[in-house]
Amino acid sequence: MKLLDNALGRNQFQYLSNGILSQGMSWHYSRNTALEGSTESYLDYSFTNVVFDCNNTYQQTESPLFTGCYLALLVCLDRLGFELDELYRIRIGLITNKNTPYTHSMHLDDAERVGYDVGILYITTNHECPTIVSSSSGLINIEHRENRFVHFGGDLPHCSSSPTLEPARININYNYKLK
Repeated sequence: MKLLDNALGRNQFQYLSNGILSQGMSWHYSRNTALEGSTESYLDYSFTNVVFDCNNTYQQTESPLFTGCYLALLVCLDRLGFELDELYRIRIGLITNKNTPYTHSMHLDDAERVGYDVGILYITTNHECPTIVSSSSGLINIEHRENRFVHFGGDLPHCSSSPTLEPARININYNYKLK
């Protein structure tokens, strides 16, 4: 697992976050944040914008956010010393304040794919709702901090939690393969 604070330059981060936080951003309701069939769906909902999905030919580069999100990933991987081989998905997630703490189900982003990695670029800061990653050494809480990028193996179960102090938690989730 690798963490990168101040992942993007200030201007690039502002450009990207302004696009995501704009009034014109399209958000799509998802009944379940992580796993279909959650028994507590009244708390488990979120909003998403799938910017890129290699399994959906329409969503391969149609989003106006694709270039900004893709370049952000490349900058983060360059700074960590990694080289991208294949991009599988870019998904922007928005979890709203539900006025009660709620941790979503542990999951793998793609349970059928092997040998991929996950990257998360945080757009907002939410001190009370970490990303939780399950590793061989136990659970790791990663603070949701603006302009932080976290990279970890796609075989590590992880989950998010809902904000209770801030209005929303917003991040970009990437799935990719490194060379």
